[in-house]
Amino acid sequence: MGTEPDSPISPAPEAALAPDRSPRPFARWLTIVGTLAVAGVFAAGIWVKGAGIDVGGGPPSPAPTKAEPQARAQRHPFLQVVDGAAVAIGLAGAGVLLARRRRPRPAPPELPAPWPRGDLYAATVRCLLWSFAVVVAIGVVMGVFKRPLGAEALTLLVYAIGWGWMVRLVFKRWGLSWRDSLVRPPAGAGADLVITTLAAIGLCRAGSVGIGLLAWLTGSRIPAADLPPPIDAASRIDLALAVAGSVIMPALVEELLFRRAIFTRLRRSLTPGRAALASALLFALPHGYAPIGLAMMIWIGLCTAWAFHRTGSLWPCVAAHAFGNAMAIWASVT
Repeated sequence: MGTEPDSPISPAPEAALAPDRSPRPFARWLTIVGTLAVAGVFAAGIWVKGAGIDVGGGPPSPAPTKAEPQARAQRHPFLQVVDGAAVAIGLAGAGVLLARRRRPRPAPPELPAPWPRGDLYAATVRCLLWSFAVVVAIGVVMGVFKRPLGAEALTLLVYAIGWGWMVRLVFKRWGLSWRDSLVRPPAGAGADLVITTLAAIGLCRAGSVGIGLLAWLTGSRIPAADLPPPIDAASRIDLALAVAGSVIMPALVEELLFRRAIFTRLRRSLTPGRAALASALLFALPHGYAPIGLAMMIWIGLCTAWAFHRTGSLWPCVAAHAFGNAMAIWASVT
């Protein structure tokens, strides 16, 4: 007597015993609370920056002047040489890519983006909410012990804790690794990755310089509130915290969020150009800058989205982002 095949509607014993690995839905109420709280934090941050208040508990910063951005650049003449060289080399790299555009090259890796847009938004809001909550708790504890944290330490804490929550809520939740876009390039793509990195740095800096020049020609100035606070070069701790919290961690965390997560997800339902523009706007708005700074951030978001779309790697994005932040920090050292 032969055995009958398994019924297509009867699950196998192994499948019946397998755990359900689908992500649990986010609590709607927590997403709403997180949205309101995060919006309040950003609004308060913009107000504090405009008022020149030191969040580290020090005296108020002096009133910003229109000449301050130019004065910062003049204190470090070698900075302008480095910046100009980066622009020249980067534009040369962009020219090389343009000349080689018809050559065959390895296709960029297809990175998974399994998160629905609503869940991605909820995860992002919760990452920010938990980060702010933990940093506030740490700040209160340090204040009780009469050891207030400075702005550089608070910034570093926000990014470090935010990175941890993002790894857990955005990537690990769907069984992904945050390292998938930071791996080695495939065989034959190394030279293209290097040239794209140089081009991204050069295009970001050239666009920022061009926007600043256009603003200068129209009589506008970059507000001092949009610039990093002055850093005392004699304080090694402040300088190290500024490099870690304003150069390294923002480049890694923001590129993981806005390019790897948001741009990759938007690209599934939009054209690459529209996805790049949408992710660039989402990247620029939370910075709370005035129109000139906002335009610069949108341009940087577009350039890094292009580099990421071309290579499938975050290294060009992180390098261009970190280089721009490093130039700003360098100009702020007194």
